[in-house]
Amino acid sequence: MRILSAALILFLSFSAFSQEGIQNFYKKYMTNEKMTNVNLSGWVLNMAAQYADEGKEKEMLQKITKLRVMIMEDGNLVTKSDYSSLIKDIKKDDFEPFMNIKEGKEKIDLYLRDDGETITNVLVMVNGEDEFVLLSLEGNLKFSDLNDINFDVEGGDIFKKIPEQRKSIPRA
Repeated sequence: MRILSAALILFLSFSAFSQEGIQNFYKKYMTNEKMTNVNLSGWVLNMAAQYADEGKEKEMLQKITKLRVMIMEDGNLVTKSDYSSLIKDIKKDDFEPFMNIKEGKEKIDLYLRDDGETITNVLVMVNGEDEFVLLSLEGNLKFSDLNDINFDVEGGDIFKKIPEQRKSIPRA
């Protein structure tokens, strides 16, 4: 029994440690007056699903368990060092770099974390000269669901560029 308890404590400690870098990023910037922070989970998403039109929109809302969006529009105050640390922490937390797009001075990064066939987390970061967006989505999604995500924020259209099937993606 002690071994099981010790293993559980070790696992929980590792899980908390691996997400610490991402949480530190949130804590550092969410109190900035130029940052808009929206955090939706649980009953709010369930209520939105109840009022959504039938079809893909309603299905998507039922699959999402948590949504967090941080937006900085009046100048990007995120330092290069903080952004690099965030990327490093995301990779440590078992996120897989999925798609990177560079348009002018703006960079869009999409990271996924999956549990076999189920995508459990999606991170989208838009890092531009005048803005920064961090979109974090948790849920139980299939790869084909990613095309149905429709967010009206900078970089939200990245989901429309994803193929329907993961195996359709060319590998380098």
